[in-house]
Amino acid sequence: MLPIILAMEAEDQRSRMVEIYDHYGSFVYRCIGDYFQDFQRKEDLFQEVFKRLIERAEVVEILPHRQLRSYIWYTVRSVCCNLLQKEKGHRTESLETLWEEEGFEVAGDAPAVYETIEKEELSDRVSAAMGKLTARERDVLSYKYFMEMSDQEIAAAMGIAQSSVRVYLMRARNHLVKIWQREEHE
Repeated sequence: MLPIILAMEAEDQRSRMVEIYDHYGSFVYRCIGDYFQDFQRKEDLFQEVFKRLIERAEVVEILPHRQLRSYIWYTVRSVCCNLLQKEKGHRTESLETLWEEEGFEVAGDAPAVYETIEKEELSDRVSAAMGKLTARERDVLSYKYFMEMSDQEIAAAMGIAQSSVRVYLMRARNHLVKIWQREEHE
């Protein structure tokens, strides 16, 4: 069991996180293993994923199974992408670009979970455009359109007021449209 889960003060949240650890731990580890092979790096990322999930325990508690699995997968993807971007020292267009820079052949070696969820996501072009958004903009759009979370769930996940969710969505959509239009003219 992860020490960070055992250190949680709220008994109900700790119990829920233990359930998630037991039920989804191998899924998280497998997803991370598809991105990275180094044992220590995988262990560190595993801890980071659960740290993020604990930070958003109020969201994790209320999500149904289908949305929770997507939320966990998205968290793994975000943690891995952030690490690769930090190591590279610059933002890149997408996680796929980072994989290619690392010599990871996306078409043939794509993680199985990525292939499954990719069907639910927008086209590669939109994904690349989303990679140019800020992390907060990507999160709000992913929560709303990929994970189909309610405004209340999004507010809890992002730590913002529920009344602000629509403003964040509008700004993120507008920024995405501008990026899309800019790329069409290039």
